[in-house]
Amino acid sequence: MSRAQEILLLLTILVVGALLRFFALAAQGLWFDELLSVAISRLPLVEVIASPASIDPPLYYILLHFWLGITRTDVGLRVLSVGLGIAAIIAIYILTRHWFDARTGLIVALLTALSQFQIYYSHEVRMYSLLVLLGAVSLWTYSRAQAAHTWRAWSAFIVGMTLALYAHNYAGLTLLALDFDALWRWRTRAGVLKPMVIANIVIGLLFLPWFILLLQKFSWLLPALWLTPPTLLHLVLTLHTFVFGYALNPLANVLGMIALVAALGFIALAAARARRDVARTRASLRLAILALGIPLLIVFAVSQWKPVYIDRLLLATAPAFYALLAWGIVASDYRAPVRVSLILIVPLMLISSIAYLTQPEHARPLTREAVRYVAQQRAPGEIVVHTSDSTFLGGYFYDASGTHILLYHPADQWLTPALMRELHVTFETDARAAIAGQSSFWLIVALDHIPDEQRAMQTELDRIATRAYEIEIGGIGVYRYVAR
Repeated sequence: MSRAQEILLLLTILVVGALLRFFALAAQGLWFDELLSVAISRLPLVEVIASPASIDPPLYYILLHFWLGITRTDVGLRVLSVGLGIAAIIAIYILTRHWFDARTGLIVALLTALSQFQIYYSHEVRMYSLLVLLGAVSLWTYSRAQAAHTWRAWSAFIVGMTLALYAHNYAGLTLLALDFDALWRWRTRAGVLKPMVIANIVIGLLFLPWFILLLQKFSWLLPALWLTPPTLLHLVLTLHTFVFGYALNPLANVLGMIALVAALGFIALAAARARRDVARTRASLRLAILALGIPLLIVFAVSQWKPVYIDRLLLATAPAFYALLAWGIVASDYRAPVRVSLILIVPLMLISSIAYLTQPEHARPLTREAVRYVAQQRAPGEIVVHTSDSTFLGGYFYDASGTHILLYHPADQWLTPALMRELHVTFETDARAAIAGQSSFWLIVALDHIPDEQRAMQTELDRIATRAYEIEIGGIGVYRYVAR
């Protein structure tokens, strides 16, 4: 393959990836996590950096803060994540090409471009596509530093890894995996340890300001965790999700799992026999396995005590996983069975992505539609009361001219009164106080969490006002009340 052919193929893959990410970008409104990102990013920059209502580091919120100066539409905001997602395809290609060769790099670019999981989070106004991008950059700059042994290369790694840590806390697990790799190289005299020790110290000092803030947030974070401890099956399901995402039907999911497990089995056998390969290939395989396995296993182990295992938070490991898959397809001693598995894997990836982009059952909640309906129907001066923080934040975004009040219940662990005050939003704990002085008002009820408490709040409003009108929009109840 000539360099020109390689570039042409890469551009073709990037066009496919971009089309999948830009397709139907306006079809879905923002949901709670995205609306919270916007609420944080709209604060003054000093408050954005402290991220008062989130445990996530501030890098993405800072980018979004300035992006809000360019566009304030939901489609425009998602373009930022789409751009980061396309850049992630390029970064994973460069990483894998550096580790192995051009063909492997092109295959990994194709896998990343088609993954419904990657497309989904390229549509999110969240930090996840940034995490994938910087995860790949961290692995690449580390590999180059170990190969070049220059302070310029190590400085690039320090910058890349620090940015990854400021994108998401879980990037620290990638740094731990790289520390294990550095120890292995030092033990086998394949590398020196001193630059890595210095890099860890510098990265730690650069990350220290946020780490101090993070420790202060644990008091409200731990009670808010809703997860259950994962099982060993979750580890395999995570890899399945990295490839196929969420949108396959049950039968296709089973077929995908069989094909993926078969491919991984043959790739594992090939990796075990890779001792006859050149040292660079062995080092790249070891690094990819560590970058994938250590974060997964650590989060799995911690989750047996305090569940923190969520697939999307482990996206920094995805570049290493895609690179291993691509290497198995190109260089494995078992290329025939791996490629037979690929005949199933690639079409299923495309089917999953198309299903997500075209089928309404995979859409996000219709918060935008419910809020805009009320905005069109409400009379001047009528307030809008919300029992759910998701539609409440949607009201502030999609109906900025309206008066929106959240009925807060103590069972809601995420937007506590202290955090809402820091976000400069309006809330009430008493239904009568919320509607005081109103002859009529609107109520939006989205039973997305604490449903019993939300129903209780609506029952209280039923006691002091009369329902005059009601409609359901995508499972979200919209009501107009007249005061008695």
